[in-house]
Amino acid sequence: MNTFIGSYIEKKSLVHKLDAFIKLICVFILITAIIMCQSIYSYIVCILFLTIIIHISHIGFFNAMSGVKHMWLFFVMIFLMNCFFFESSYSLWNWGIFHLSYEGMIQGLNVVLRVVFSMIVGNLFVSTTSPLDIVGAIESFIFALRYIGVPIQDVAIILGVSIQFIPMFIEETDMIKKAQIARGARFESKKLLDKAKGIIPLVIPVFLSAFKKADELSIAMEARGYHRTRKKERFHHRHIQMIDISILIIVIVFCIIEMII
Repeated sequence: MNTFIGSYIEKKSLVHKLDAFIKLICVFILITAIIMCQSIYSYIVCILFLTIIIHISHIGFFNAMSGVKHMWLFFVMIFLMNCFFFESSYSLWNWGIFHLSYEGMIQGLNVVLRVVFSMIVGNLFVSTTSPLDIVGAIESFIFALRYIGVPIQDVAIILGVSIQFIPMFIEETDMIKKAQIARGARFESKKLLDKAKGIIPLVIPVFLSAFKKADELSIAMEARGYHRTRKKERFHHRHIQMIDISILIIVIVFCIIEMII
């Protein structure tokens, strides 16, 4: 079963059992390694590593890729912009301000692959980590900011809730789009003007729904005793085990390998 990006998928895999704070650190290390990918060999290693993680997480390839397929037009635009606007000493084709070059195509492919791989890593984190654990991991990650007066628990809650709202709003947008199409909205029209006109009846209901759900959530949190000014205990105390340290070391080694090849 496919899920929306940002949805937690409950499984009993090794990735699910890892400490959320360690997983969050691994996410940043993996994204760093992905950014450093330069050669085809580094991309092959990266693909193999991500494939192994997806396999042992038991969430499925299509769930790990959710969100990426919906942004194909964005990736095409990034690729074309690099192809035609990347400065190069030799151009394969020129027309006005457009300069198609081999270096531009390579750069565009690099950017697209890095963004795609980074999105997969982020989706793996939120798909294998419960919402409460995500909040606790964020709180631990920014814990040092409390010494300069930053309300870390409030920041962690805001970020955690924002992540959980993503699948809800994607589903809400899809429902509103279908309802507006039934009322005559022309989202599928090939004319740019018709598409622009169709955005307004889609965006306004989504924003209104977002404000309504945010207001309902704030009322529910206050009804359950949450108050911003009240001194709170930490959401989650870390219980890091040897398997967590082992996975962290493996991810660090992977990052080093990406730097070498």
